[in-house]
Amino acid sequence: MVTSVFMGAAGAWYLQGLRIDKLKADHSLEIQKIKNMGEIVQSKSDTITVTQEKAKEVADVDYKETIKRLNADNKRLRNERSRTSYTPAAPANTYRPDLACFDRIELESAFQFLDAGLQDIIAEGDQNTTRLVSGMKWAQSLQTR
Repeated sequence: MVTSVFMGAAGAWYLQGLRIDKLKADHSLEIQKIKNMGEIVQSKSDTITVTQEKAKEVADVDYKETIKRLNADNKRLRNERSRTSYTPAAPANTYRPDLACFDRIELESAFQFLDAGLQDIIAEGDQNTTRLVSGMKWAQSLQTR
């Protein structure tokens, strides 16, 4: 009886060993599949990251060029305006053309001060608008890829 119990235990031990070996092999196979899928996903992720970085670089260059052109246009327009007077010329038959109901020099100075402040505000608004448009273009470029 001891022998039969021992033989039964040995047989069970052997069968359990075979079962464990099969489970280990299946487990190793699943681990390898998961590693392969992880490598594929990582590769795709790296490709997407590179594409997004390139799109950002293009958007940054476009933004910088647009801001440079915008600042040049603002400067050009400001210089064109500064060549002319803000106040109209006095009529030819005026006794004192420098003083016609107001001090022309003070009024001209006030207009220049106001214009400079307004131009700064407008330039800041233009830059913010350009920044927003550039960001929207960049986001759209990511959606189409």
